[in-house]
Amino acid sequence: PNLETNFYPWTAIEFFTNAADKMLRDYSQEWLVSNPSNFVATFNVMNAFGITNIPVLVSNRFVYTPAVQRVLQLAANIYDATTNNTSAMGNNYPSVFRPLFSRDTNSAGTVGMGTNLFISGYQQVVSVNPSDSNDHQLDQPVDASTLAMTFIPVINLATNVYGVPWIIGAKKGFPNFNEFSMENVVGVTRRLQFTRTTNSGTTVITGTNQMYMMSISSSLGAELWNSYNSSYSGSVTGVVRENLSLTLTNDEGLQWAPLAPMTFSTEIPFSINSWQGLLPPSGGKPNSASFFVPLNVTIPMLQNSVYRSPFANAACLAGFAAPCLIPTNYFSVVTQTPLLFEANSPNGFHFPQFGLLTTNRLQVFMLDFTNGVYRVIDYVHFAGPDSGFNLNSAIADLDNHNTVFNQNNVGVWNTNYPSGQSPPDGVTLGIMRQITVSKAGRPPSEDVGFHGDAEAFRLGGTPPQQQASFAAFFKDPGQQDTAPRWGSTYDQATARNVQLSVEAPYQPTRYAVQYLTWQANDPLVHYLASDISSTPLNTTTKPKPGLSHVDPPDIIAALTNLNLGQLNDQYMPWGGNPSFLGADKNPYNPALKDPLVRQSDSWDFPTYKLPTIGWLGRVHRGTPWQTVYLKSPDILKEIQTDGVHTNYIGTNTWAQWTGDMQTTFNQYYDAANTAPVQDRRLFDLFTTAFDDNATRGTLSVNVGANDPNNPQAGLAAWSALFSGIVVPTSLTNTYTVVNPAGPVNINNPPPLWQIVTNINQTRTNFVNVDGLKGTFEHVGDILAVPRLTVQSPFLNLANTDYNNDEMYEWLPQQVMSLLRVSGTPQAPMRYVIYSYGQVLKPAPNSIYTGGGTFFGMVTNYQVVSETATRAVVRFGSTLTNVVSTNTFGALTVTNQVINNNAVIEGFNVLPSD
Repeated sequence: PNLETNFYPWTAIEFFTNAADKMLRDYSQEWLVSNPSNFVATFNVMNAFGITNIPVLVSNRFVYTPAVQRVLQLAANIYDATTNNTSAMGNNYPSVFRPLFSRDTNSAGTVGMGTNLFISGYQQVVSVNPSDSNDHQLDQPVDASTLAMTFIPVINLATNVYGVPWIIGAKKGFPNFNEFSMENVVGVTRRLQFTRTTNSGTTVITGTNQMYMMSISSSLGAELWNSYNSSYSGSVTGVVRENLSLTLTNDEGLQWAPLAPMTFSTEIPFSINSWQGLLPPSGGKPNSASFFVPLNVTIPMLQNSVYRSPFANAACLAGFAAPCLIPTNYFSVVTQTPLLFEANSPNGFHFPQFGLLTTNRLQVFMLDFTNGVYRVIDYVHFAGPDSGFNLNSAIADLDNHNTVFNQNNVGVWNTNYPSGQSPPDGVTLGIMRQITVSKAGRPPSEDVGFHGDAEAFRLGGTPPQQQASFAAFFKDPGQQDTAPRWGSTYDQATARNVQLSVEAPYQPTRYAVQYLTWQANDPLVHYLASDISSTPLNTTTKPKPGLSHVDPPDIIAALTNLNLGQLNDQYMPWGGNPSFLGADKNPYNPALKDPLVRQSDSWDFPTYKLPTIGWLGRVHRGTPWQTVYLKSPDILKEIQTDGVHTNYIGTNTWAQWTGDMQTTFNQYYDAANTAPVQDRRLFDLFTTAFDDNATRGTLSVNVGANDPNNPQAGLAAWSALFSGIVVPTSLTNTYTVVNPAGPVNINNPPPLWQIVTNINQTRTNFVNVDGLKGTFEHVGDILAVPRLTVQSPFLNLANTDYNNDEMYEWLPQQVMSLLRVSGTPQAPMRYVIYSYGQVLKPAPNSIYTGGGTFFGMVTNYQVVSETATRAVVRFGSTLTNVVSTNTFGALTVTNQVINNNAVIEGFNVLPSD
């Protein structure tokens, strides 16, 4: 009461907290009712929640989800779409809200000392002062698990927590965070040594020893983007804070013992004046100056280091026992001793299972300092990307150039053993191939002319004379090796070898490359990891994110040659990515993205009070390239069929589109809770009416529901609603007017007749969340009617170059404020009751005075007075549910209609006229 959306003097924090609380309670209640098991599995709580108790970390599990984030984002977007801050702030800056955190009660009953963490409210960030040590708004965030285990009470604490974003309203014209990329590279080189006891007589190889040398580096990049045509004239300053940790493990119990830990932390301030926009484009691509890369570094985490297994014949660094890693410069600088090979161990010539674990924490904020006050225009902090990969899987893959040296899957990194051989005495196929290449540059049985010398030299990389010397070691001392050689040219080299030990001249190196990239699709949607961690759809011209390998002399691609500083692969507005046409599998699907919104400049957000509640359809909804959804198709119900088999692909498509890939019971439950059709509930929550009285006289969306056999039931009522509305057509700057219902030519029915028929058909088949069929339980359910939107009879549906989102949603935009819901237990129903009474007396000469049974009967009356009254009576009830568990822990939900009541809202005697 008294909080009507348009006619209350809202402050930003008042509107945001009230709207977010109302929406969260409504939506979370629906999520609970629709699937209580998944609700509990997702949030680890059993009750609906509002803005004062949003679950973040419950039972040591992070449970803040994209569905919750979208509701909060939408609340901020609605406020910012109805507010212009230019006069107050000098620019139409976005509203910024920072979460407050609280913990629950512990077992001792101490408030704020439990282990479960919740958002308990928000505070508005009006301005910041990064040079003020007492301003902690931009402090480096902490992990939720750390905050949940502190030894002080946490009650409405204003702090930053990784993975729980600030809420920043969607405003046009501001640069945004756009991408974070990481490339972890692990290099592995295998060296082989062969020994014999004599250099005379018959050669007997007494030892085949090996050494693995490893190196690790990490490249990091962050990108910001002005995605608008015009330059941003303000002065932008900001900071990138990056904290990376890499951990190398293996199944032999590796102790980490290089000279420096594998961690990297940096804080990079930046400043940009007059940030250029997209124009002028170059070759159809955005102006490169519209991208700004404040972070682009490569860090050598581990330089050439020798791996010592538990069976090593040499010690590790002081204080460390094998297995360990020792930097090669330790031998020359500290011990003054050469590197030592390891003899064949009890495990044979194996390479232990190595894993690389990555933990990353990123914080980026952008401030506008144009008017002497620091205003936040963008802020992100991410817990991730965190990852782990098996190094052996990467280096054991087929050779990149597998046509020559990988026939029968026999490459130099093959870890299998030949038939009949096994550890510890057997030699792997990869080591055998290394020996073969070291001797001849190529296996003698392979066709030389077919592949050319460059291919063989790529793997061998050693001159023929060196190959011949190595091959001669395996002959009796004094004997020459005269086999053909293959190097940069076809050559016949010969050699003798009388050494007691020799290294294989070919020492293969392979780089395992892990490429991780988090890219925004819609620049306005980038605050959660799920918003930007989707796999880029383009895989034709660039390496896919994930794990691969590189063999020298092939070059490891730099981040700037992958995507950093360029249009994101993931960028998919209406029509798809302009740089990679065909990569988007749904370039023109209005259930996923707004028609004709081809770039950020295409948005047409409101900037003042909404004239009707239907204008919510022009507010960004918080999913990529989409405003609040007023159309009929439900992406979750999209199917794919070949006429025989039907695949329900919609939920899959939506989850991949939004990046919300959380699975519960193999379903994308949380992604479904962000689906566009969820927006239909908004029209139960918001109004542009002056007060409650201004909603009187609205039309029920269930008009005509009681006459299912009449396709045009309620035609007169709907005619009164739609008649006179001016509707744009599919031709530029042309309009038509909805005419009242009249005579109908069934072969060419008028638009209004088509709409009403479609309303009745849709409602008859409409199934609500609670299973009720044949009625609309929410005002917004009428948006399921195709003829109101995507099949509007006023549009030429083939004219896709003109039918933008506003055209499709024009009719709902005009009439949603004039509709109400009634006829269901949840919705209040109002009845206007008129009563009419008369006071009568017998008229003159009206009494029968004759005889018989009719004597004294009055045959006529005279009206002495009349009275008329009008009463407005509201009948209401509440549909609630009770969640309980049985003895086996299964959840049950019982729907109950409670609080039945009738309220006389008004009663008056009508005047005499």
